[in-house]
Amino acid sequence: MSKKRTRKVKLPQLTRRETILNAAKVVFLEQGYELATMDEIAERADTTKRTVYAHFENKEALFAAMVEHSGGMFLEYLGELDRAKSNHRAELERFANRFCELSTFPHAVQFQRVIIAESKRFPKLARGFSSSIHGRAAAIVARYLRELDRQRKLKAPDPKIAAEQFLDITTGSVRFATLFGMIPPLAHDPNPLEPDLTHGKRIRAAVEIFLRGLGAK
Repeated sequence: MSKKRTRKVKLPQLTRRETILNAAKVVFLEQGYELATMDEIAERADTTKRTVYAHFENKEALFAAMVEHSGGMFLEYLGELDRAKSNHRAELERFANRFCELSTFPHAVQFQRVIIAESKRFPKLARGFSSSIHGRAAAIVARYLRELDRQRKLKAPDPKIAAEQFLDITTGSVRFATLFGMIPPLAHDPNPLEPDLTHGKRIRAAVEIFLRGLGAK
């Protein structure tokens, strides 16, 4: 009886730049901006300091690139709201649970604390990160609410404001409580397939209140 061969899935290799950015994130989270060194980042990336400087002019440029890269990864994991789904309540719940999860797992909490700690040194970077994450997530929700309004499933005369309120109502209290250490972060990294439901009951109730306020059918 012959053995059935299984095909190995070849995972895409990280570019040298991505490897350096990932290493930089680990070092910045562990030590903060001030104590992090290009030498240690190069060592973590298994490369030379010369290679790091070939990609990034200095530590400040590397920190800025790391923040931008991390924001992009957040949005990639977050994804869009699926307009093809008929149950908009469930879809909004799924999205809010995912946004909450991506904001409250250990590395995310550490990352936000580093950004806050360095906001005086890099005010423009901190504002940019906030608008990149919260602003783009709100834009995703606003597009979805605008479509629901068009279909007369709810009334959202100002989808942008409604979207910002949605993120605050559904996830704000949990995100801030986690950030300030009042409740522990999630015990695991995000699952790419299904959002964590640790705070699902609270989020479901908040979604219901939000939709009731918009006269959802």
